[in-house]
Amino acid sequence: MSAEAWPEPSVKSALGDTAHAPHEGPSGELTATVLAEYAAQVATAGADGSDFSQGLGRVEERLQNCDSNACVCLVCLEVIHGEDPVWICREGCHDLFHLHCIQGWARQQKQVAAESATRHLNPERFPDALSTRKESAEWGCPKCRTPDSSTHIPTSYYCFCGKTLDPTFDPWLPAHSCGEKCGRELLGRGGHACGHSCMLLCHPGPCPPCPRLVEESCHCGKVTRRQRCGQKSFSCGTVCGKGLSCGHNCPAACHPDSCPPCELTGEFSCKCGKERRTVSCSEQVFECGEVCGKPLACGRHKCSKICHYGDCGGCPMSGIRHCHCGKVEFPELTCMDAAPSCGDTCGRWLPCGRHRCTDRCHPGDCAQACRQRVTKVWEESKGSYMPRDIHLLTQVHEPP
Repeated sequence: MSAEAWPEPSVKSALGDTAHAPHEGPSGELTATVLAEYAAQVATAGADGSDFSQGLGRVEERLQNCDSNACVCLVCLEVIHGEDPVWICREGCHDLFHLHCIQGWARQQKQVAAESATRHLNPERFPDALSTRKESAEWGCPKCRTPDSSTHIPTSYYCFCGKTLDPTFDPWLPAHSCGEKCGRELLGRGGHACGHSCMLLCHPGPCPPCPRLVEESCHCGKVTRRQRCGQKSFSCGTVCGKGLSCGHNCPAACHPDSCPPCELTGEFSCKCGKERRTVSCSEQVFECGEVCGKPLACGRHKCSKICHYGDCGGCPMSGIRHCHCGKVEFPELTCMDAAPSCGDTCGRWLPCGRHRCTDRCHPGDCAQACRQRVTKVWEESKGSYMPRDIHLLTQVHEPP
């Protein structure tokens, strides 16, 4: 993607009249220099640069809050000073918290989650369950509740851009900043990484949208124009015209995502060909709901499937036949002959999944209710009564 810099405007003009001008002081002067470098890429007027000016204004506001002791840790409700080690919610709200406060918060959240997950387990039988679950339990930001992807309790203090460990406080730099270019990967159209990096000084909050100029096509691909990399894709306003699966072309105006269903109507047959209906192109594939009824390959039976496409398949009664329980083969039977019973015990699994059918080989499903008598014992780990395969009268052992 090609890029082009605009003539360098002032920071104030790039941010607009409603945005804050860079704050006064040593760190304010350095911040203004870096903001001006970014602002040089942003249009000074019009909708083309408005989103970028707003993003830059939000960064400026966060910088002012950090340098004016306006940042408050929402755990202890104390002011976060420039010398205080902090933890930053990088995956959610981007707010700052005292590092020691977030450590206590994370421990508490992990403890509660672990206790909730293991409250039904017997600690004598599962002595390591609580500690194991506590180690893997998630915890989230105190403000936005976004889960921390690492699940570990943070132990280190990093600058805003994440490159420097334990950044040294410098009155000539914004608090908690390493003083280097941010360099984080920017997001382009659609919220995907565009390959450009942030030009701002190491700063709080998310990076502003990418201001580079690139060649971008409209949704339908007919028109190409030069616009901001971070700007949303656009519609040229002409008819889309993309081919639809039915053979017609999309009549909608240039649009994102997939084309809407075709609204033209026609007369179409159902899958089995028995019924014809006048429906829209998008509904031309339908089932009449009746049995297919086409002759099968054996010539004696008909297809019993519901309205369908394609071949009906072979006769289900052809080939090697088995008795009802499946133990004995009868290769000489034709599809017109009924398979006999082998006379042996059925032996198929009952619905309980623990016992087998004791009836003689029989057609159809086995009895739904298992008639085996078992002893039920209280299982502490499962918190319920579990059966035991003992052929005695049903007994129940009360839990301790």
